[in-house]
Amino acid sequence: MVLLPTFPDLPGPGPPSRWGHNINRAHQVISRSYLQALRVLHREDGDSLHIKYHLDFIQGRIFHLLGNLGPTQLPEPWLKTCAQCLGHLLVELASAQKGAEDNEPNTVSRMELVTTIHIGWVGRPTKRLNMEWMQDVVSGNHRLSLQLLSQLLGIHRNTLRYKLQEMGLSRRFSTLNDIDLDLLLKLYKQLRPNSGL
Repeated sequence: MVLLPTFPDLPGPGPPSRWGHNINRAHQVISRSYLQALRVLHREDGDSLHIKYHLDFIQGRIFHLLGNLGPTQLPEPWLKTCAQCLGHLLVELASAQKGAEDNEPNTVSRMELVTTIHIGWVGRPTKRLNMEWMQDVVSGNHRLSLQLLSQLLGIHRNTLRYKLQEMGLSRRFSTLNDIDLDLLLKLYKQLRPNSGL
């Protein structure tokens, strides 16, 4: 890793306030972002997502902000030095991100929700749904409509209904039987006789 310089202070003799509030504020934002990205770069346990965030932020917003300082009275050599500092930082961040991606184990696995089975007959292939996932989704914990489920799975809603019946799964909103429901209604009517039920 290359030792990167600190971000340059505002140029010239005199106090930084002579450049005005907007230029001072832009310089603060740029130098703070530069410093934060340097800290991430020098961390031993830097993960690729964190590094990518800083890489994208500097590439998108900070370079744009520096570009907006161009039409001001700031000297061109100073602007060029700032751009070079940011450019070197971007190169180092990209290199660190690549190294972090190579070192991170791939712990994310993709679950196949629908498996298409070609059985050699004429017509459309058979689709098999992931039973474990379907049991979880159809349970009362989730409130997904069949329309939404069919869109997520990429199958027609009638096919989804058929497959749910085939698996022995049904969309139940409650496990109450009729007797328990009648008892609940009677108790509710006793507690709130004027509720309109």
